[in-house]
Amino acid sequence: MKILPGLLILIGLGLLAMAAAGKFLGLVLLFPNVKLVSHLVLANTCFLLALILKLENK
Repeated sequence: MKILPGLLILIGLGLLAMAAAGKFLGLVLLFPNVKLVSHLVLANTCFLLALILKLENK
């Protein structure tokens, strides 16, 4: 259970990188039919879940 917050943070960073690549470089890496804003929303959700899990384990 301690690895889950770190995994969520890595997923969130990956989604942010995908959104940045799509916005600034014009690359579509994984989800071609999804708007870039949804990558940011999902990344923020991952970060929020990681924060909740980290605070819960203290």
